[in-house]
Amino acid sequence: TVAALLNALELSNGLQPPYASAVILELYSDAGNHFFKVVYRNDSSNTTYSGEEEPVDLTPNFTGCQGKSPCPFSAFQEFAETVVPKDYLKECGVQSGSSSLSKGK
Repeated sequence: TVAALLNALELSNGLQPPYASAVILELYSDAGNHFFKVVYRNDSSNTTYSGEEEPVDLTPNFTGCQGKSPCPFSAFQEFAETVVPKDYLKECGVQSGSSSLSKGK
């Protein structure tokens, strides 16, 4: 699920995340303004494979953040609009009245 989330957020480096890795989504609020950070913990050790200190802030690489961290939450909302299905039945090619849906399979 870590690999799938990183890929969905367009933050994947293409490598399989090691056991015990984690993606942490942090939400902040300051004077009515909302911000977020995407933080990646590579594994349970103290450093990543590249020797960076843990955890790694991926927010500056997130679409719409323009290198900023924390990033305005509006950038996350705008990105989600492009990847969240509007009509998942249609987008998945499910026929209306499909027996698999009506029988709960």
